[in-house]
Amino acid sequence: DKPGESKPVEEKPAPSTGKKPAPPPKQFKDMDDAEVHFTRTYKTDLKPGKLGEKEYLKLASHVDGENSRLAGEFKMVKSAFKKRALEQALELGRDFGNSTLGNYRLGESIEISKDVKVDDKAKPVFGGHTVGGDFGTTYRHELGHELYNMVFSGAKRKEWASRVDKYVGTSVVSRYGGTNPSELFSESFAAYSSPNYERGSLPADIETWLDKTVR
Repeated sequence: DKPGESKPVEEKPAPSTGKKPAPPPKQFKDMDDAEVHFTRTYKTDLKPGKLGEKEYLKLASHVDGENSRLAGEFKMVKSAFKKRALEQALELGRDFGNSTLGNYRLGESIEISKDVKVDDKAKPVFGGHTVGGDFGTTYRHELGHELYNMVFSGAKRKEWASRVDKYVGTSVVSRYGGTNPSELFSESFAAYSSPNYERGSLPADIETWLDKTVR
């Protein structure tokens, strides 16, 4: 090296955490691309129905795409759970928040009504009836039930129930969540897995438990 010249600083790679990085979110090119993805991934047709391309792509993005934290961040979330949660959310949509479903079919072909509300900017709201009335929140709530009922052992459910007993009967998360430990988990998970969730919004003991359990 010549006098006065400085060596370029070598950037060291970040230490490995031992975990595989989450796959990049799916970028849907158009409605056909999204429909093929749903058919292959969930072995079912998610028909656009009257929703229109813009809203259909928003829904696809929320379930598996760039507006989703469910495409690899949560280790327990499997395609079979997402399929059942999607069907449940469509079936129960009229009972949650302000979503109103018109005609839809469950089974091999799911047809979406034009009235399904997909809000990419919806943030969880605490202390109300539910943590959100948009389709995405309903979908994530149903996905929470899949995890609670299909993945958690009896011991894990007991551990959760013991931790959140003080919140049952309250609206700290939501009034619906205060019904029982199962609904409290689903409401907490629906908020926690939102792409717009802000750390510290849930009670610290719930957030910490979710950090170590579902990720």
